[in-house]
Amino acid sequence: MLTRVRGPVGLDLTFARPNFLEVFFELAPALYVVPVAFLSFEGALGVRGYF
Repeated sequence: MLTRVRGPVGLDLTFARPNFLEVFFELAPALYVVPVAFLSFEGALGVRGYF
């Protein structure tokens, strides 16, 4: 079992037209503490649609 502490920071862009789409970017440093302590970076890029 891995135990981690994450601190995500991100940006999102909401469009005026079409107003139901959003593009986002997230970067999160993650500190894993079990079984061995190490620092990692995780990221995400995606699109959300609101209906």
